[in-house]
Amino acid sequence: MTLQVNLSAEEREELDSALRVLAERLKAPVSLGGLVKSWEQFVGEIERGYRLTIYDYTNDLTVRDDLEHLVSGVSAGLRRRLMEAVKSVDDRFEAATEEADKFLLPRPHRWWRRIPRKRSADFF
Repeated sequence: MTLQVNLSAEEREELDSALRVLAERLKAPVSLGGLVKSWEQFVGEIERGYRLTIYDYTNDLTVRDDLEHLVSGVSAGLRRRLMEAVKSVDDRFEAATEEADKFLLPRPHRWWRRIPRKRSADFF
C-alpha cells in the first residue's frame, strides 16, 4: 500500500511537528510512510499466520500505538484524513485477529485486545 494523503502546506507543517514529537519520544527518526509500512507488514505477518510468541506480538503491536500517538497530536480534521488512509490496514488487522479474553497489556486501544486467528503453538 502506498500512502496517498494530499496535504496543504499548513497540514504538512502540522504533521511534521507531530512527527518531531514522536521521534523525540521514540528516540529515533520516524515518518508517516514508515509507520504505515511497518503496520502493514506486521498485519501481513498476522494474515499469513503469526509464527512468533506473544512477547514478540506485543512488541510488534506497538507500531499501531505509535501511529495513534502521531495522529493524536494533530487537529481533528487532519487526524480523520490520516486514519482514513490506514483504515484498510486496520480492517485487515480486525479480520485476521480475534478478540482475546482480556487486554494483552494495560493499554486503552482495541488492538490490545486482539490476537491472531492463525498463531503458533508457542503464542501463549
